[in-house]
Amino acid sequence: MNDFFRTRMGHTFFEVTLPRLVEELARLNGLLERALTIAERAVGEAETQENERNAP
Repeated sequence: MNDFFRTRMGHTFFEVTLPRLVEELARLNGLLERALTIAERAVGEAETQENERNAP
């Protein structure tokens, strides 16, 4: 297993698969950040509407 990087499969893994995995993780992180922003905005709007309904 110490020479995995020297095999064709190891080369493909380190040169292709791993960089793609990192790119997809970064993309996923960006999507999650956007989703969180949208969810926080929705909760804030719902709280504002609730407060307006309960105001005297």
